[in-house]
Amino acid sequence: GHAAQALLLAMRASAAQLAAETTLSAIAAPLSAAIDALERAVRYVVANYATDIRGVSVGAVPMLKLFGITAGGWQLARSALIARQRLQQGGADSMFLAAKISTARFYADHLLSQAPGLAHGIVHGAAGALDENAL
Repeated sequence: GHAAQALLLAMRASAAQLAAETTLSAIAAPLSAAIDALERAVRYVVANYATDIRGVSVGAVPMLKLFGITAGGWQLARSALIARQRLQQGGADSMFLAAKISTARFYADHLLSQAPGLAHGIVHGAAGALDENAL
């Protein structure tokens, strides 16, 4: 879990930068919620892998989706921060830079919002999936 924790710290630093930018703060909240969800799922996997590999394995695909969605949002957030900085400096391609910010906002609203649900399935989904009476 050390590598994941280091990555989560880097993600949180970007989220803090977003929150400090008035025009980008709407991206910060969904990114922070996704990072929290990812951290919750990582803690669950690290804490339970040695004792309940079957239960943890149930969440393997949702974990990949959660990690991918959160990492994608983080990268788009980083690009939005750079675009905002270049716009403030009078960037030559203002339409392209504005589109970067809009794309990050769209992603935050429509994809990062999935993260808490994925984390819930990872942390709590094993009981229902492994229940022999479920099928």
